[in-house]
Amino acid sequence: MSKNRFYDSRLSYLSFVQNTNEKKVISDKIYPYLSKLPHRDVYHFLDAGIGDGTITSNIIKKFHALKPDSLLCITGKEISFEDVFNSLIKMPDRFIEHPKLALTLTNMKFSEIGALASANNHSKVKIKNLVLKGSNAHDFEKQLDKLELFINKNWGFDIDKNGRTAYVKPCIINIFREDQEKLIIGHLPKPKKNNVYDFILASQAYRSRSSTKAKISNVINPLSKILKQDGLLVITHSVGHDSIEKIFNIASVKSNFFPDTSKTLIAAIKDSDLFSSKGFKFSSPKKYSYNFRQIPSEIVAEMSSSSLHSKISNIFYIAQLSKEESELLQNNASKINKIKKAILNQDTLYFNNEIFSIKKI
Repeated sequence: MSKNRFYDSRLSYLSFVQNTNEKKVISDKIYPYLSKLPHRDVYHFLDAGIGDGTITSNIIKKFHALKPDSLLCITGKEISFEDVFNSLIKMPDRFIEHPKLALTLTNMKFSEIGALASANNHSKVKIKNLVLKGSNAHDFEKQLDKLELFINKNWGFDIDKNGRTAYVKPCIINIFREDQEKLIIGHLPKPKKNNVYDFILASQAYRSRSSTKAKISNVINPLSKILKQDGLLVITHSVGHDSIEKIFNIASVKSNFFPDTSKTLIAAIKDSDLFSSKGFKFSSPKKYSYNFRQIPSEIVAEMSSSSLHSKISNIFYIAQLSKEESELLQNNASKINKIKKAILNQDTLYFNNEIFSIKKI
């Protein structure tokens, strides 16, 4: 994947976030897991792919509703500097509502998050601490804006030989309030230490069309290794059997877009070396749906062409079509017209995800 392709995918992702309610639905599905966490004075959470920060922000809100007096140290992994900016925009109010909050952002790999150290010994980790002064969201926002220089200078990425994004410089940003510094400073994730977590979220943390082996070895295994005793890893991903496959079937587009259900994935996980000791407990997978937002009826006529284009873009994004697959479809008048007709004939476009958890016991 080239950098141009990465940015094309980014535009599709932003369209997807804008046009579907997936972020809200996933947040609602996560809340029951947070409610069942054992009581502690200090919690360490990891969002293993913060995206635009919506779910991370919602987790903090729910945590405050459940445990207003506990300290929350939440780490967010994100390779995209744009999403780091999008996430920071949502945080000033969170630091007001829940003063006992420490937010750590990093661009490091799944396999490196536990130690917060680069596997490349020659890559020195860039660390930035931002201590927020004051007591109102406006002042916090202005101080968070000052991170732009550090992010623009250090949060770059390259594309490796396997087409995966990789950081140029490993980075860590720690953010917390000045009036909570004495409480927080000793609980921040520490570079070159064994950092472990009470709760880890892996939401769409791998490509649905990746091999089962890659999903387990690159994402699930390294995240499971950094769970505390009684810690919980919650995984949610796309599974298909929804509007995407219905529309593609009508257009005679054949491919295995969603090769793994949670059931098949759990079976493969249990066969891997890490889980052979039976030190983990798996929940039963649950399926849920989200949908494409409806356009208000009074502007449907004016927006119909734009809406149709967005729906096609979102369907291609969720199915994770390659650039070549997308271009072949777009250049095939017969198939693209069938896709358009199939979309227009559906009252609602819905998409299926599954969610399950792995608990360290």
